Amino acid sequence: VIASICIACVAMCVFGCGPDVSPETIALYDQAEMYYETMMYDEAIASYTSVIDEEPSFALAYLGRGKTLTAMGRFDEGVRDFSVAMDLEPKNDEVLATVAMAYIERNLQDEGLIILEKAEEQNPLNPTIHLARGLYHVKNLEYSKAIEEYLKATKRDKAAKEAYIRISGIYCCAENPMYRNDDLALDYAGKALEIAPDDPAALDALAYVYYSRGDMEKAIEYETKALEMLPENRTLTEHLMLFKGTVAETAEERNNRGAELLLEGNYSEAADEFRTAIEIDPNYSDAYYNLGKVYSHLEDYSSAEEYYITAIEIDPDLSLIHI
Repeated sequence: VIASICIACVAMCVFGCGPDVSPETIALYDQAEMYYETMMYDEAIASYTSVIDEEPSFALAYLGRGKTLTAMGRFDEGVRDFSVAMDLEPKNDEVLATVAMAYIERNLQDEGLIILEKAEEQNPLNPTIHLARGLYHVKNLEYSKAIEEYLKATKRDKAAKEAYIRISGIYCCAENPMYRNDDLALDYAGKALEIAPDDPAALDALAYVYYSRGDMEKAIEYETKALEMLPENRTLTEHLMLFKGTVAETAEERNNRGAELLLEGNYSEAADEFRTAIEIDPNYSDAYYNLGKVYSHLEDYSSAEEYYITAIEIDPDLSLIHI
């Protein structure tokens, strides 16, 4: 109860120039923010809309719904909410900075910078301003400047997680390969996860770093954890499918190479390829079966039988195919 009262007080202090908002409405707004932060966008939209229905002049609810719509790819709808939020709170630096960031994200940089300058006039220390500046520099491939801005944002608790995720993204996937550094990408993704151990966005960021490093097992592990929290989330689902697809493709490539070597009678190298395929995908039944073939050719029938049995346990249809 005390925590809820404190949250409400903080919100009212930050946005005190707006209407008198009831504690119940503040609690509903906090719930909407939680949904947004955990990428539960449909639930966030519903909660923000309920807040607006209760208090039509609460600027933050329009801002929240606008950024959620933007995250869902519905930017034109989001702009309408952003406009209402800025009309209601024309001097609110958080409103202005968040709207500026949304415009920059959509490559409407001139419009975004104009709004961002207005935010800076109100409060140059707002960490969202640094996030927006960092994003602007990323869009212009100015990675050093972007990292500098993001590091400034980490000085403020509320922005630190997102800033670390964005720094990790630069070191992981910058268009300029000179800035790519897997170790730093992993380090900053880890910092985000330390701040929010159960945050799907942080887990997703860490998973993507492992994916870029070629560690598919870790990538799938962390993405699966993220998806367990948000089983309906499309972005997380797509990432997990990408990681698993990469594993399957890579394992298949090694298995096919092993099959070619097996036909050539190069049993040792063929076995190495099949074992590598199994390491990549421990449930790849064809690789186990082919490894059984290698041992059959080597007249090690006990080992061959072991691999055949494992293959059929994974995929019982193999017993019909290979009768």
